[in-house]
Amino acid sequence: MNSKSVFWSRFIISALSLAFFILYTVQYRSFRDEYARLSAKYAQIVKHSEGISAQLQLMIERNKRTEHILESLRIKQNAALSKAFERQYETEAGLGVCLKNVEHCNATLGRLRAELEIHNTETVKYNDSFVNNLEEQLKEMKQQVLQLSSVNCSDAERHRIKAFYQVLLDQCLMKSQLSEPVNIKAATLDADTKEENTVECDS
Repeated sequence: MNSKSVFWSRFIISALSLAFFILYTVQYRSFRDEYARLSAKYAQIVKHSEGISAQLQLMIERNKRTEHILESLRIKQNAALSKAFERQYETEAGLGVCLKNVEHCNATLGRLRAELEIHNTETVKYNDSFVNNLEEQLKEMKQQVLQLSSVNCSDAERHRIKAFYQVLLDQCLMKSQLSEPVNIKAATLDADTKEENTVECDS
């Protein structure tokens, strides 16, 4: 009885040991397979993470360069804006000065136009009165010359005196039509010349 119980106990222990060994072997193999799979996956993940780290480092460097470029652009833009504001201020100031000058010039131009109109009116009046007086004087001179030339002068001398006077009269009328003042000295000299010619004829 004791031998049977010992046998069965040893048999049960052996069977349990064998079953445990088989279970351990199966579990160990599955563990090794799982470990190998996880190791390969870990290596792949590490490799992928290294690539991601390199990309991240590259992105960080690019971000730094971009920030540096943006900072330099911001400084340049601020400088350009400040210069533009200064130019705008100077332009507005110059525009204000130009507008004031234009207003002053317009006022001066209006005043000069008014003065010119007054001067032209006075000049026209003066020329008209001067020409009228000159024509009257010429008529009087003509009468005097005719009176003097009709005394002892020949027909040729009379014709010459009349032609000379007609030329002088035409010149005076032409000057009056051009609204130009007639030279008093020239008219006086012509009158003196007529008188001299008349005296010569008398002699």
